[in-house]
Amino acid sequence: MKLKQVVRILFLFFLIAVVTVEAGDQPGRSGLVFSGKHSRYLGTPENPERIRQSETTSMLLTPEEGVDLGPEYGFEFDFSIWFPRNFSNIFELKNRVYTLTLRSLFHPDSANIHLQMRINGRHLLFSFVRPIGEFTEAIPYLFKMKVDEEKGFIEVRLNGEVKRATSNYLKRGDRSTIRFGLWAGEPECAAIILRYISLKKGEKVAHHWKLDEITGNVAFDSVSDMHAQLENPGWVVAMHYHWTRVFKPSDPSYRNVTSFYRLNTFNRKAVIEEKPSGKPLGNVIPLEADSMEIESVLVDTVLNRLYVTLAVYEKDKCVFHTFFIDIPALSDKEYTRLVAAMPVYAADKEFSILVIAGSVILLLVVPGMIWLIISKRHKKPAVQPKARASAVVDPNADTATRNMISVFGGLKIYDAAGKDLHFELPPKAQEFLCAVVYFTSVDENDSVQVKKLDGKLWPGFEKEKIKNNRNVTNSKVRKTIEKLGSSSIETNGERITLHLDPAVFNEMKVFGSLLSIFNVKAKIEIDHLIEKFISIIRRGTLFQGLSSQWIEEERFRIAGRIVEILLLRCEYLYKKEDYNSCEETARLVDLFEPANDQAYQYRIKSLYYLGRHTLVDEVWNTFLEEYKQYSGKEYSGTIKSILKD
Repeated sequence: MKLKQVVRILFLFFLIAVVTVEAGDQPGRSGLVFSGKHSRYLGTPENPERIRQSETTSMLLTPEEGVDLGPEYGFEFDFSIWFPRNFSNIFELKNRVYTLTLRSLFHPDSANIHLQMRINGRHLLFSFVRPIGEFTEAIPYLFKMKVDEEKGFIEVRLNGEVKRATSNYLKRGDRSTIRFGLWAGEPECAAIILRYISLKKGEKVAHHWKLDEITGNVAFDSVSDMHAQLENPGWVVAMHYHWTRVFKPSDPSYRNVTSFYRLNTFNRKAVIEEKPSGKPLGNVIPLEADSMEIESVLVDTVLNRLYVTLAVYEKDKCVFHTFFIDIPALSDKEYTRLVAAMPVYAADKEFSILVIAGSVILLLVVPGMIWLIISKRHKKPAVQPKARASAVVDPNADTATRNMISVFGGLKIYDAAGKDLHFELPPKAQEFLCAVVYFTSVDENDSVQVKKLDGKLWPGFEKEKIKNNRNVTNSKVRKTIEKLGSSSIETNGERITLHLDPAVFNEMKVFGSLLSIFNVKAKIEIDHLIEKFISIIRRGTLFQGLSSQWIEEERFRIAGRIVEILLLRCEYLYKKEDYNSCEETARLVDLFEPANDQAYQYRIKSLYYLGRHTLVDEVWNTFLEEYKQYSGKEYSGTIKSILKD
């Protein structure tokens, strides 16, 4: 190694150390998350990670009786809007004289978001207009507000843009309350992430809240002790990682999803895993035993919780324990990554001290190394073989979905970077694209008649209005589809053709081909085809989240075909005496047709032959309740007649 190279490397190490010290005090981009009734995505727009379907969230920052802000006060906070496509409330400052509100306004036909500042709800002070593409979790906004009640003056800054206004309504008030998110009488709250809030009385900072989702749902005031707490927080990391002991739920609305999970036991402990991926859910189950088995797994779709009941065997005793976890549950890797993002001041300080010490040592060692290299310069170093570079791939790493159009569980359009593009489309454009994808998938030329689409999407409309609606909607969809490589939508006036890039996976096309294959009954016995079929339908119902007459009709028709295929597969597995697989397949029927008597018969008979007699009675009782709930009458058969067959 030459002297210049050594000096450059050492200088680079020193530079990195100095930069690290400078950056050590900078907080991470965490924050307190407001749910806004929307699914949340972590990560970057190119690599999103869906978190959960959440509840509305609100936070009363002040006591209920309010605080005295004085005639002049300032208010600022750092925030991101991670789902801007709704009319929502960001914050409200209220006293007996006036109310100041900041709202986010979105219209499906607009490409912009309007952040409006209003007084007393009705009177607009000013509006900030921003492109909708700027509102993501990765882009922060700094909001600063100054109010002079004696002059009736207000000044607001949003990332450097300044707006000022005066109002006769802005007069000296008394004690004020400040609330973020949802408040009484409002249907929506903003899907925002707050990172800090600061409140000034005059020029002095009276309160300062540093916010972090990792620590839960509390905003700690670092200047005084006016702490605040979120109501219905959308995200608390620990609840998605730690299993909590509860009594077994008996709510009949909970879905039985046992077939989607398995138990991985080791050293008297166990971990719940997804099938077939093997992804662990949460931490290790908090108990030890000689052996354990999964008795049932139920999902609460309202609170988004997963309940696991385990049969725990210790010597000759068997005891049932039930645990729950908020879904989607985190793995060790995900939990560690999120916790690592939390800024810890003490840790940063210690790390900075270590880096400074290391830098000093480097400065002391450099002269000695230079002298050593010069003294040995005359020696020719032995030739070393170059190491062959290779990328180490983590087999357990999560890979984002890329280059794909899926329709089960809702419309999703993933580009090459893994970004979901369907959020760019208003609801009618999403329905239009669903219709194009659905009907072209069953056509040999990947096309559909324009008249057919018009009749499905705009029934009863005038011809000219249908044409205008179709052209506008088609234009929006075409721009989105063209982001998928060489994909495009073309029309010749009579037919619309969907051309997808060869790299794009069309889920509906694959599903349609599987339906055609399964028209031959013998094909249902082919394992890899059924596995591909089940991997698609497990995403959810067809066009989930959209509702119109044609969608309901096609969803019902497809659900009937899915149930038919699953029951034929159950028949094959039962005759094959593969009772475990038969019972798991029969469970899937309940997702598309609850209380199907044939599916429950296969489940009961399979459990009986597996020797799980305690579960037979439970499944039978569940079936009787569901059958009565959906049909309105009692089931005429008996469990003895089922087992006799």
